[in-house]
Amino acid sequence: MAHVDAGKTTLTERMLSIAGVITRIGNVDDGNTVTDFLPQERERGITIQSAAISFFWDWHNSPYFTNENELMKQKQQKRQKKKEEVKVNLIDTPGHVDFSLEVNRSVAVLDGAVLVLDSVAGVQAQTETVWRSLSGQYQQHHSNNTENVIVQQNEPLACVAMINKMDKDGCNFNNAVNSIKRKLVDAQPFPIQIPLFQISDSSNLQENVNDNDNETGIPSNIVAVGLDMDSDGDGTKGADILSTGTASFVGVVDLVHMRAIVYPPSSSSSSSSSCDPDDYIPTIYNLTSQTSQSQVHKTAQQGRMELIAHLADSNEIVADYYLEEQEPPTDILLQAIREATLSRDMIPVLACAALKGKGVEPLIDAVADYLPSPLDRLPPKLTVLSNNLNSSSGKGGGGGKNKKKKKKKGVKVASSTQNDTDKKEIIPIGHPLHPSLVAFAYKVVHMKNKGGSGDGRVVFARVYSGKLPTRSVLKVISSSSSSALNTAEVDESSTKQSRVIERVSGMLELNGGIFGNLEDGICESGEVCALVGLKNTVTGDTLLLNSTTSSSNKTDDNLSSIEEFSPNGENYCLASSLNTPKPVLTVRVETSSSEEQNRLTHALSLIEVEDPSIVVSVDENSGSTLISGLGELHIDVVVDRLKREFGLEEVYTGSPSVTYRECLNTIVDSNNLIQYDRTVGGVRLEASVHIILEPEYQDMDESTNICTLSEPTVHIGEKAREYLELDSSESEEELYQYDELARALISGCEGALRRGSPRIPITPISASNRGPITIKESYPFSNVRVEIVDVHAEGGLNYLHSMPGALRACVSHAIASVLSGDRGDNNIRTDILEPCMALEVYIPSDKVGTITSDLQSTRRGIVSDVNMGTTTSDEKAVVKAYVPLVEILGYANTLRSMTGGEGTFSAEYKGHIPKDNV
Repeated sequence: MAHVDAGKTTLTERMLSIAGVITRIGNVDDGNTVTDFLPQERERGITIQSAAISFFWDWHNSPYFTNENELMKQKQQKRQKKKEEVKVNLIDTPGHVDFSLEVNRSVAVLDGAVLVLDSVAGVQAQTETVWRSLSGQYQQHHSNNTENVIVQQNEPLACVAMINKMDKDGCNFNNAVNSIKRKLVDAQPFPIQIPLFQISDSSNLQENVNDNDNETGIPSNIVAVGLDMDSDGDGTKGADILSTGTASFVGVVDLVHMRAIVYPPSSSSSSSSSCDPDDYIPTIYNLTSQTSQSQVHKTAQQGRMELIAHLADSNEIVADYYLEEQEPPTDILLQAIREATLSRDMIPVLACAALKGKGVEPLIDAVADYLPSPLDRLPPKLTVLSNNLNSSSGKGGGGGKNKKKKKKKGVKVASSTQNDTDKKEIIPIGHPLHPSLVAFAYKVVHMKNKGGSGDGRVVFARVYSGKLPTRSVLKVISSSSSSALNTAEVDESSTKQSRVIERVSGMLELNGGIFGNLEDGICESGEVCALVGLKNTVTGDTLLLNSTTSSSNKTDDNLSSIEEFSPNGENYCLASSLNTPKPVLTVRVETSSSEEQNRLTHALSLIEVEDPSIVVSVDENSGSTLISGLGELHIDVVVDRLKREFGLEEVYTGSPSVTYRECLNTIVDSNNLIQYDRTVGGVRLEASVHIILEPEYQDMDESTNICTLSEPTVHIGEKAREYLELDSSESEEELYQYDELARALISGCEGALRRGSPRIPITPISASNRGPITIKESYPFSNVRVEIVDVHAEGGLNYLHSMPGALRACVSHAIASVLSGDRGDNNIRTDILEPCMALEVYIPSDKVGTITSDLQSTRRGIVSDVNMGTTTSDEKAVVKAYVPLVEILGYANTLRSMTGGEGTFSAEYKGHIPKDNV
């Protein structure tokens, strides 16, 4: 995972080549890599869709060799014996902000991550977004009531960091590491390697850094750059050499095993696809000698002592060695680094040049040594759902309380300490050792030739526990149907819809863009698979074995079971759903005929299933189709897919428009009950409600007024709960699940706020101002809290139970009346919020004044930082600013024109901001 163009796909290609998965190395520029297999990816040179592939690493932590024949002999023996094999399931994710949903999908099913950074730029805009996703800041949370939760999890991902492109002009390993400390919240990076550089002109050195009597055997023109170059003489010398541009990256020093890994010049002379991995086998130099005085050895010793001191802060065993001034054994260090990585107390940092094939093998070793296996992770967050606990529904007074009591009946928590007397360890559902199947569908694609019958749907799933064989009968639990499972009155049709039964007709091999059929395939716990035949499964669904299939398996006493939560075994568990980014850009799409329009509608419905961040709607006034996405590139890729994959060549798009939101900036009170009394179809709908609306901003930056969008929330007050006989201890989320009246109130509020304030004419201020009368546009409300103060109906509670639609219509009418100023306070004040982007512009230093002036005066931007770069290298200046999204539409062409084609930029959605405050 990384910012765009940090080298993730190139690194993946080299890893697959070294592991023996591919025999021909692809190149992103040539468009022939394994994981970038879509036509749009190969044409644009970026990753658009995450791709999964597996490989075995049989060259794990090789011993020290200085002879190439011994190295190849041991390599052949390992491949023959298959000893110490480590299976790695790898997912290559996009780096562009427009495809951040793919990152969120991957984070939901991964155990660990490799964070890739550019050695020159360090942490960039999308790096921070990826880090927030890895840290669990975007994960969905359940309600505070844990009685219906099997396992609570909000566990962030452990990761290692790779500083890539060390062969690039202006590279600075230490600056990249420091940028992780400064910019990534709670990140604690520490290098376990230091880079090695070969000096092309040794006359630039004041002294020969590696004497002729060098015991390590390292060539005399290779220098190591220390971790703290400012405080170390040798390190400063190395920095001076780098600044002159006379050095090239040739390898790394492994501070854990105390060895120098030096790659041959052949690896740097060619980057073509015909390059053989055996041509860049490194030479290993042992640095364990205590008498060597070479610069590389002294710098390595200093770096190792700093690493030991860092680990001593969190590991008692290492601390004992450190206090006794002894070096701990290698296996102790490996274990200490692993424990610190798993607990997020440390991010091991490595260096490489992936395009040249340098430093890739140690990275795979680090993945195997430090990142967690499925057994090291907590089970996924699961919630118990049942459609039998609320089977009886009373419509008289106190119905809500009766339902609440039945809801609690028979519900337990699967915990390792359920009471003081029973301390027996229980293996929860979702743990890799539990035999019951729990899988999570994290991605859906459509493949005409691979997906079987129908629309060719292929479901990518992560198996958390149990086994998933081909031709299994699955019970699909959808997050969208969870409310139906817990509804008090569940009719036969809704029950069938909630409990979807599907059969796996086939399984595909995950090999980048190659999806071969797996005969009699079985997906074990902890693995990812591609399933064929699931016609109704969508992203975020939970997959369980059908009860008829799994009922024959006797549950062990040490294992928690879904059936134990209800005597009749009709409970289901639901994994937490994915967080889908909200769209910020909308484009109108049209076709040339009604027949093409039908095909367009069908194609967009399939794309919506594949990509939940794409929202398709219809304009109420013109009837045109609208596509909303995360950015210009996101929309362009969708339109390109319509033409390529679905054969819609005559698709026309309009100018993009941003997604605005509306919010209150004052508290609005209806002051008293607002009555709704209408007769619809001969049925009278009557109710009254008292409401208060107030703004609710979250995570607002006071310096920029940028806020995070949040959906409107509804709070049912004590007086309203007393009238409706709702339990005061239940949250609104819980009431929504099983009480029809609470659900009517909440859905009515959400629907009214989604429609926005009424469209009203804005008349001229004075009679002399005879300008045209404009219509105030309405946008969906966000960051609003609705307080239901009181509820009343002439027919009483029995009438509301028989007509919950009256309550829904009443609260919707009340909100519309208050927002229009007809009832309550007349001084209604609202703000229009527009999306704001965090912009990073990379330009030549002499163009800084022109670009900053354009951002501030023309594009309503707020410049936050300017880095002028250096004059000793080709490093560009970086201008950081916050700019409204509408102002940077088409900015790429303008920037190229202003900078003579040398300027580039990246943008990340930061939040929404009031238009007048920009």
